Amino acid sequence: FLLLITQFSYTQTKIDYAILFKTVNIVKSAPSQNATELFSIHAGVKMKITDQIGDWISIEIQNGKSGWILLSSVKRI
Repeated sequence: FLLLITQFSYTQTKIDYAILFKTVNIVKSAPSQNATELFSIHAGVKMKITDQIGDWISIEIQNGKSGWILLSSVKRI
């Protein structure tokens, strides 16, 4: 039981980060190519990965903006 609580606690506090390696990327409002374009980010931007659905990740950048991009555009750190 204690092991399960410890594992749950670790997975809840673990935060994944990534760096954008694609030159320019458009951040979308939803995990779809047809979703609304919110803003663009450039190579080298560090981001927090907050969720993943298939090949799409939900990201949050340092200024608080968030949205969805393709996982293939980034490298996890």
